Amino acid sequence: MFRSRGCVQTHAIVVDAPRHITCGRLNVHDPSKPSDVLLLGTGTGLLAAYDLHGYRPLRPMWKLDLRTATAALASSDDSPLVCAGSSQGRLDMFDGGYRSHRVAASIPQAHSGTIVAMDMMDNYVLTCGVSCRSINPYDKHAPVKIYPDPLVKLFDLRTMSLVSSIPFPSSSGLPPSFVKFHATQHAYYAADADGDLLVFGMADPPPLQYSVAGHLRPSVTALDVSSSGELFASGTGDGSVVVYESGLTAAPPRALVDEPDAPLDFPGPAARPPLTLSPLETAPASRYVFRPSLNEFGHEITPLSAWLPALDTAYKLNVTLVVAPKPTKVLHPEFEKQRNSFVYGSGRAAALATVDPRSAESPMRRRDSSIGSAKSFDEADPSWHHMDRGCSYKYTEMHLSKHSMDGYVFDFSKHNRSLTHVGLENSLPFAYMNAVLQLLFATPAVTSTLRTHLCDVVNCVCCELAFLCHMMDQTTKYALQKHKSVQTTNFLSALHQIPDVAAAGLFDKTLSILVRVERLFAWLCSTLAVVSVDMHTIALPPWTQDQSFEAIVANSCDQEQVAHELVAITCDPASWLVDDDVKQRWATPGWGVPSSLTLPHGEMYTLIGVISAVVRDVRKPTVLSGPNCHLVTHVQSPDAGRWMLLNDFAVSTSTVDDAVNFSPPWKYPSVLLFRRASSSSLNAVADTKVVPIPSSVFDAAPLNPSVASVIKAVKLPKRGDRVAIDTEFVIVEMEEATLQTDGTRVVIKESRQSLARVSVIHGETDAVIVDDYILPNEPVVDYLTRFSGLTAEDLDPTRSRHAVVSLKTAYMKLRYLVDAGCLFVGHGLHKDFRIVNLFIIDTVELYQQPNMRKIALRFLCAYLLKTEIQLDTHDSIEDARAALRLHNKYIELVAANDFDKTLVEIYSAGRHCRWKIADLE
Repeated sequence: MFRSRGCVQTHAIVVDAPRHITCGRLNVHDPSKPSDVLLLGTGTGLLAAYDLHGYRPLRPMWKLDLRTATAALASSDDSPLVCAGSSQGRLDMFDGGYRSHRVAASIPQAHSGTIVAMDMMDNYVLTCGVSCRSINPYDKHAPVKIYPDPLVKLFDLRTMSLVSSIPFPSSSGLPPSFVKFHATQHAYYAADADGDLLVFGMADPPPLQYSVAGHLRPSVTALDVSSSGELFASGTGDGSVVVYESGLTAAPPRALVDEPDAPLDFPGPAARPPLTLSPLETAPASRYVFRPSLNEFGHEITPLSAWLPALDTAYKLNVTLVVAPKPTKVLHPEFEKQRNSFVYGSGRAAALATVDPRSAESPMRRRDSSIGSAKSFDEADPSWHHMDRGCSYKYTEMHLSKHSMDGYVFDFSKHNRSLTHVGLENSLPFAYMNAVLQLLFATPAVTSTLRTHLCDVVNCVCCELAFLCHMMDQTTKYALQKHKSVQTTNFLSALHQIPDVAAAGLFDKTLSILVRVERLFAWLCSTLAVVSVDMHTIALPPWTQDQSFEAIVANSCDQEQVAHELVAITCDPASWLVDDDVKQRWATPGWGVPSSLTLPHGEMYTLIGVISAVVRDVRKPTVLSGPNCHLVTHVQSPDAGRWMLLNDFAVSTSTVDDAVNFSPPWKYPSVLLFRRASSSSLNAVADTKVVPIPSSVFDAAPLNPSVASVIKAVKLPKRGDRVAIDTEFVIVEMEEATLQTDGTRVVIKESRQSLARVSVIHGETDAVIVDDYILPNEPVVDYLTRFSGLTAEDLDPTRSRHAVVSLKTAYMKLRYLVDAGCLFVGHGLHKDFRIVNLFIIDTVELYQQPNMRKIALRFLCAYLLKTEIQLDTHDSIEDARAALRLHNKYIELVAANDFDKTLVEIYSAGRHCRWKIADLE
């Protein structure tokens, strides 16, 4: 609100209802012109600039969305930048001339908490803030402990680094709350809320010297320094403003201006028109009042058509709970059609319902409380309501729940009913790679080559892709519909070990998602060398109506080049951010991508796949960033040219017209893949056999040659033989969970585990086939010693007394046993083998009644086998042998027709002893 010198209101700035103003800064846009600009920050991160010499009413002339609440603003006449301090401790610099709508540079962790105060002079920024520390550093949603930061920090914008961090020696023990530069001297002020004022010199060598400038009035609420540096003013909690001399002189500061003896005369509130009673005759006139149609800011307001009936005569007092009946009638029949629908009718349900953000015309759906539900990333985003697309394009995240007998579950059949395609889970980091992998696996030439690849390189990406392709084939054929999904854990683990991948920026989340997917696709095509791919990055020339997409692609091709198997066309991501006509060009119906094109050398190519970016909010300046965008893939199915839409684990049918339609404002093209029409790779895929894993993998030397090799079985198992298996895992990334209002714990992001030990025992000879410790490819955050018995020394090849092998070697041994047709027997391995998709006989499912709890391995051994295991710690060989003995006992009970009776006795005994072995009789 703005007032004149006589305190008369002149005009006001009103922000939207969801936002609130948190800070402001008066910035001189152009010193040569009377163009003062007021910069306001809000709690939602939206910055807005208002020209005070512009039109009335004031409207924002410039906006910038920082996506986090803005806590402080600072600018300097000697710097073209304006600095914004966020509630997360980040400093963002942007153009003070308001020519750009993007952040120029950032200092991510100036403080671990919010910025309290800041000031800027030349190339320096002075800050004080708050620090926060999580009570559980492995859980991002754990409560944090907030405490004031007793430091004053000085940053240099030229190097974007911290210059000094000086403790604030307050006499009352309070942290600094105000910081200000001196305009002419190399010094700055710092004060706390109790009034302690200190002066720090910037020219002094470390440690920086400080002096006590004086003591201000208590309850300081504001502090500022004049442009000449001779005076500074402080505001107090009682509403007074006190002006002092500069604290750099030898004499202590004294008040030059104090509050007057008599209070200032301010104009009274504007007179309102007298209240008028309603002329209604059949209703009590005191219930209806005609209110002014304008509020104090000049905006129209809608009067309430019918007041609620009085509740004071109807409530009943029950201890501390006040109960009143729900109003069912309005005061007068005339207001029956005009009553408040949010209170009485369906307005509340419509406002609070969970709806599909891309289907504004679809009926409301009930909030699903089922376990393992999938939820859109922003179901309340109004920018999607005008879209006519279904839910196939929305980003769906996995919400795992433990309210089931299977622990953490997720039903993928709700999102994938296809019998020919399997999805990839997006719970792992860098899930944007799923789109590229799904496009490659849908290309016959790539899959036929991957199936015949096998080498001895430890971190071979081609081998990991071949393993992943085999897993997807096996899942498509044998897995239940609710389990049709594959994780890319091993592929991402191998990718992290390649230096070229990090150098290409594939793990850089600050890059646009279109840049990363283009680089990933180009890197995989060049590194794998599985098939000849002709890569073209097209940059659209100036707009012409008669220029088609095929003509632009033909101009970028060499007429004398050899015809390749595949032609990949990528779009220059920079063009989306510079030229607004590019999106309009792709949205033009007559200019669209054809289903086939002919290149200058005469070969015709057919479109087989499209990677598209789906934008969440097209109004944001970072429209193609990772948090605001995700990728989907359209592929051509081998079945009669049918097209499928692959959105991570969500698979649905589609059409070629839908794949190449980029007219929606939220859909951007990324990669277009064409296959040569005369190619014979499509017919050769069915005849391609997967290269078998050699049995020599069991003789592979461990990574620590000084340790004796693994125990070798005299004879490897054959088809139909049982092999008992048990695995141990370590955690490389903790899970993220949150609590709902009803107390339900919802896992937002599942913990990432890495295979650390695997033990396999021959079921017929009881010989140990495999007992390998696996070297982790990522830093381990929890070895789960209480469950796995593993320590850091066991997985270190330089210190371990066990045989340590690579993850690839351990996987190849298991793959050999799977391909040989062995039957795996284990206990509680469903979650563990979701990574490798192996078929096992789980004894925890054999000894389980329908809709009853699962029984622990230790309890089953104590009751059925009369033996105790896991006394000191877990041992995978002991657990595998116990699972094998339980399966033998199961076969024995089934043969004697006593299994059902025994299972009832097990549950009865468990309930009697509360499932505690010590109380088991």
